[in-house]
Amino acid sequence: MKEIYDWVEWFKELAQVVEEIGENGLIEKAKRIDWGPVSDGKPFRLLNPDYGDQNIDPLSFFYTLAMRNSTNYRSIVYKSVKKELNLGSPLPSLRMDQLEKTWIFPTPRADANTLFHTKGEGDPSLMWKLFRDARKGFNHIQPSDFNDALAVKGINRKKLTQTLFLINPEEFVPYDSTMVPLVPEIEPEPFEFEKYRQVLKNLQAAFPGCDFNEINLFAFWRENVLKNSERKFYQVSTRVYGPNDEDRWVEFSENNWVRTGGPKSNERVYKALPKIRPGDIVLVRSGMEGRGIGIVHQNKYKDDFLQNWDDKARIHVVWINKEKGSLENSAYTAIAISEAFALCDTFQNSPVYSMTFRIIGEETKGRKYDDGKKPIPEDTLKSLAIKLFLPVKFLKNINALLERKRQVIFQGPPGTGKTYIAQELANHLAGNGGHWEIVQFHPSYSYEDFVRGYRPTLINGKPTFKLKDGPLLLIASQAAEADKNHKFILIIDEINRGNLAKVLGELYFLLEYRDRDIELMYQRDGERRFRLPPNLYIIGTMNTADRSIALVDLALRRRFAFVEFDPHMEPIRGLLNRWMQSKNPGRFEWLVDLVASANDKLKDHGAAIGPSYFMREHIDDEEIDSIWKHEVLPYITERFFGDPDKAIEFELEKLKKNVKVGSEAVNDNTMIEDPNAPNDTMANEED
Repeated sequence: MKEIYDWVEWFKELAQVVEEIGENGLIEKAKRIDWGPVSDGKPFRLLNPDYGDQNIDPLSFFYTLAMRNSTNYRSIVYKSVKKELNLGSPLPSLRMDQLEKTWIFPTPRADANTLFHTKGEGDPSLMWKLFRDARKGFNHIQPSDFNDALAVKGINRKKLTQTLFLINPEEFVPYDSTMVPLVPEIEPEPFEFEKYRQVLKNLQAAFPGCDFNEINLFAFWRENVLKNSERKFYQVSTRVYGPNDEDRWVEFSENNWVRTGGPKSNERVYKALPKIRPGDIVLVRSGMEGRGIGIVHQNKYKDDFLQNWDDKARIHVVWINKEKGSLENSAYTAIAISEAFALCDTFQNSPVYSMTFRIIGEETKGRKYDDGKKPIPEDTLKSLAIKLFLPVKFLKNINALLERKRQVIFQGPPGTGKTYIAQELANHLAGNGGHWEIVQFHPSYSYEDFVRGYRPTLINGKPTFKLKDGPLLLIASQAAEADKNHKFILIIDEINRGNLAKVLGELYFLLEYRDRDIELMYQRDGERRFRLPPNLYIIGTMNTADRSIALVDLALRRRFAFVEFDPHMEPIRGLLNRWMQSKNPGRFEWLVDLVASANDKLKDHGAAIGPSYFMREHIDDEEIDSIWKHEVLPYITERFFGDPDKAIEFELEKLKKNVKVGSEAVNDNTMIEDPNAPNDTMANEED
């Protein structure tokens, strides 16, 4: 994607030629350039004879040229400039589909005053001196010259700094409305040279290793492209073809791209190669060191990349941090490109990358930087996602469903973590001030148990019945009395094991109409009609494998949102892999493949083998054999009741023979994340 910066070399050569030809040469060349038609019929502003030839100064020339950066004029004007000044650098692409990607530099409006004087009243000698010093670099600028230029009528902070940036993009930056938010600690006005020096210094600290033209592009994208976009974080290894490959960071950084190794690597990784989109963030690393952070501009990998591999395909990025940094509490990884989980926190905790994450966080929320406030912390469920080895997006989606429907059901076969994740999520959402409870439905569970009913009790030593509230009314009462911002969650485990029509009763109505109230079956005298408070959320879990029980009826299904916990689909599909690479790195990749193979043979999404059977801290081969023989195999045998020959195919030793011995998945002993820290990836092979 180097072409996005082609304009930089072109403008640098133009500045060099202008300095070489001097005042008279610039006047002559400016008059010969085809500036395009002038709509009002008046002389072209830069060439207006009323202002005198001496005011065809280099700053006015460059800013006027920038103003001609429009679809109607750029092809005519820039070709003419190249010809008249005999420039050797290629023009940025003039293809219509490339214009908005390769001509991103400050462009004044068509009606802007692009001259560095007011109707001929100015100081052309000062502009020439400022131009020549700017060509040499920022440290050659005399503060008095800079401040004197600002004092000329018609010149302001935006105009002067944008023009200096065009003259020398490596030493200056446009301090305009798109750049001001990136340095919130500096008040832009009143403006003078020392303040500009501090702006440049702060930007270099905020975007380590990046050129000013890269920072300018990010500022433009932030304002015009990225503000309202959603994005994911991905981690990318510079060791493209495996852990023994060379570090290709120089290639990545100089060409503004990252890439992966293709068919030369394990195909299983590439079947799950994420669909990285423009605006996504890539965290680049090599082993225990960070290399940089970029924002995706284009992903040239096609959806059918496996069948039609293009070795020239790249993921093009705009770098926002190109500094090398240590990643503490992280070990060498054998990952090529995958979604980043724990790695986000690892990068963010590094002093080299923390500022970049602050900038990304601000830009993601669309917050303005010039309000002088610190970023508002956003609960992204990151800590919980790391603990559960799940993508943040998966948990955010559940949270969004809860906010919209107020009740969801996790459905899937045994061993997929439905109940565990429900409890962890409930505990997280309840936080300080909220509360959560769990109940389990079963065939004998009734409305009187769940909502309210008469229960036997002793009063003065005599048996009698007393009206008692069940878990639903108890937690609903707490929620109704609490701050509405505090969340209360009721988990109903095995929700489809109960007789739902019998247990829920009039709650069928309340689950759909949360803003309505209703009289309960057992209403106390003088009691108000009951409604479900808005801060009460319900999470149900449902086993899809047990054929002896019915799934929920359509009436209830309409009242809940359903979340699939399917071992054939992400994120459950990669859960065991992520766990093993964190807790037992390099040891049990064969088990991951074996479970996936068994699930493929079962051909039943509702009855697949869940990963949590094997998600144990200190598991070994002996324990795996025991789990398979006494927990997994009986479950499979029940699925093939009446067909024992079919069940025999799922014996552990038989399945092991089908796992490709010698494959990368089996023999990869490369360390990933610290075994005491969660894995940050969906797959674990270097590409």
